[in-house]
Amino acid sequence: MKFNNAQEVFNHVIKHLVTQGRRCHIEEACLYRSPEGMSCAVGCLMSDEEYHPDMESAEVPDIIVNFEQIKWMDDYLPLLSDLQVLHDEERTWNDEGGLSPFGLKHVECIASSYGLKNPLQSENT
Repeated sequence: MKFNNAQEVFNHVIKHLVTQGRRCHIEEACLYRSPEGMSCAVGCLMSDEEYHPDMESAEVPDIIVNFEQIKWMDDYLPLLSDLQVLHDEERTWNDEGGLSPFGLKHVECIASSYGLKNPLQSENT
């Protein structure tokens, strides 16, 4: 997948996480992609051709260095790291699915930190 700017990356990830409604993980280990077809904040940015199972259990900066097909992500590394934290934190999610109030606030904070528009803003007003 290719994105033209940070706003496009942010919109794609937030919409993906809201639609998916929960973390992509097995037990306590978060995954880039799960066997059930779920993906995390970074995994959802990869095409099937870009993804490789050897990425699992590696940190975002490490996969960018070690997998040539996703070098483009380096342009967005700080944003991706923050989005990954959003995904990985259990308190981001409601027990019944969806982003918790903490998760929604976290999205606002990320948007503000990078000067981005919150794609959920019109849904929350």
